Amino acid sequence: AHVMFSPGDVVLIWNDDVGKEKFHLCICPTGKFLFLNSPKKKAYPGDFNVPSAEIPLPPTPEGYSVISCTHLIMLAPSDFKRLRAIKKGTVSNKLLLKLIAFVDKTPVLSEEEKDAILEGLGDWA
Repeated sequence: AHVMFSPGDVVLIWNDDVGKEKFHLCICPTGKFLFLNSPKKKAYPGDFNVPSAEIPLPPTPEGYSVISCTHLIMLAPSDFKRLRAIKKGTVSNKLLLKLIAFVDKTPVLSEEEKDAILEGLGDWA
């Protein structure tokens, strides 16, 4: 049986591009994820900042993490094993609702991108 993740799950997944594990937020049971990053020097308009207290991870020095809404990652269940995907915790529904509101309003996402993100979250949160 394949591991499945649910919207709101914080999942550690190996990233071939950067050669290290990165945190991701699951936004759809079909295997859609958004990057969950530490704050960078440069902020992007599609970044949704989340207080460290609301994420089941060690707090960042800055006190918040960033959900990168412009980088939707699609993974098949067969990828999970290869990429050593491990669930680290879950964020609250309240946070998912805030994310939905942010995605809905942000001008940097195309309608397709918004739909892709909201499709999974909308049924859930």
